[in-house]
Parts: sequence; structure tokens; C-alpha cells
Amino acid sequence: MPKHLKVLLTVRPPWLLVLAVAIAFGGGLLIPTSPTFRGPLVSVENSVLIAAIAGLGVLVGNLYMQRGQDLARIGKLEDDLKSAQKNLHSFRDENSTLRDTLNAAASFINRVGLRLMSGRGPWPQPPEQIASHIDAELWDDIPAGGTD
Repeated sequence: MPKHLKVLLTVRPPWLLVLAVAIAFGGGLLIPTSPTFRGPLVSVENSVLIAAIAGLGVLVGNLYMQRGQDLARIGKLEDDLKSAQKNLHSFRDENSTLRDTLNAAASFINRVGLRLMSGRGPWPQPPEQIASHIDAELWDDIPAGGTD
């Protein structure tokens, strides 16, 4: 769609364009074609046909502009989806690491509980995954057990 027509349709209401066409058609009725005959440059049937073709042209132009906007939105949504998929993969990796750490902590707590209940056997040593989360000084004086 030409830029000046787009601006005309954006700035002015569509009924004003219809009014301008009607005034131009009415003015065309008064243009002389011969010295003895005053008639329109375009017949009524041709005027209706021109108006219908122009209306369809405006409709197609509007659909084309909306298509461009929709394609831009779809492109942005695709970019957002790709970004979300990358974030999902990093989230899954982090979740897996946190689950492994939680499982190691639960296993260690169970082994310490079993040692406290039975009162025999070596003390379990904390696994590497949770070593940074506990006070290591507590486990330095306790002899290492075989249940790592």
C-alpha cells in the first residue's frame, strides 16, 4: 500500500474518504464532454465498479499489513519460545543437580540415624555433594566409615 494512502487512512476516518470520492464523482458529472452535452466522465456502473475495486484493494492492503504484523509477532514468539527452551534445559540440569544433592543428604541423614539407633559400626562420612553444606569440623575427629 502506498505510504500516502496509508497515512490518509490512518489520519482521517474512512467515511471522509468515501465522502471525497462522492464529491469527486458529483464534480465529474458537471465536467463538459462536448459543447452541447454535459455528462459524467465515468458512467454510474463504472463508478460503482471502480469503488468496489478500490474497496477490495484497501481490504487486501489492510490484510497484507496485518499479515506483516502477525509475522513479526510470530517471530517474536518463536524467539521467546527458543529462549524458554534454553532456560528449561538449564532448569532441568540445575534441578537434577539439586535432586542428587538432596538424595545424598537424605541418605547421609539415614545412615547417621541408623548409626545412632544401633550404637555400633563406624560413623558414616558425608558425601562430596553435601560437604560444602555442613560443618566439616564435626566430622574431622570421627574416624571414616565405609559407607560413603
